[in-house]
Amino acid sequence: MTIRQQYQKARRNYLRRVKRLTNQGYFVKPIAPVKRPTRASIARLEKETGKAIKQHASTTLYDVLTGEAVQVKGRKHRQRVQKMNQEFMQMTPFEQETVRELQSVSTISFSESNKSLREITQRAFDNMGEVQEYDIIIDRWYEFIETGIHPRVRMLVRQRTDELLGRATEAEKIAFARVRKRNPDIFPDGADSRDEVVNAKMTEVAESMGWVMNSDEFRQIIDLMDVVIEPEE
Repeated sequence: MTIRQQYQKARRNYLRRVKRLTNQGYFVKPIAPVKRPTRASIARLEKETGKAIKQHASTTLYDVLTGEAVQVKGRKHRQRVQKMNQEFMQMTPFEQETVRELQSVSTISFSESNKSLREITQRAFDNMGEVQEYDIIIDRWYEFIETGIHPRVRMLVRQRTDELLGRATEAEKIAFARVRKRNPDIFPDGADSRDEVVNAKMTEVAESMGWVMNSDEFRQIIDLMDVVIEPEE
């Protein structure tokens, strides 16, 4: 190979090492390319190992999600931020955008979390799936009232459900659907034939809806998907 070809190869390898550290959140100012490469310029690039680059890189670590400097709280925290940054850079553009939106509505920095970004995004996608199918879950509940609830209390169950959903916001309907899907045992079923049992169960459903709507996770998903929280005039 000619000197220029050797230089180009050494520079490509050097830039890969720089990119690897940049993806971890380090700020690295790359060595400027030379117009007339020599053996000395090749040797300079080859000496710039990952360890060497890290030593003269900025000591400030950046969160690639937010672009903000991270106040490092020890070696383990630094390693967690670096791992998170690497994971983020390996994601698809859609996944990166989702993570950024989740971070924007989160009350804590993901760099402080012990969960991987993949776990965070998967949970978000699962939650969004629940949100998108809330109307189907509600329709199925009304169908069950007509076919599965004891005739003696069927009207009461329908009435109590209408009280919860008749003037409900979209967020409240989503909360109802989430409670129905995750805690079906607290709802009236075919074995219930007494008014006091139905009333007690539907009261528990209403209370569970409140707990769901007050959870940070629920608020994040609602904010992310621009769900209507206030009732329309």
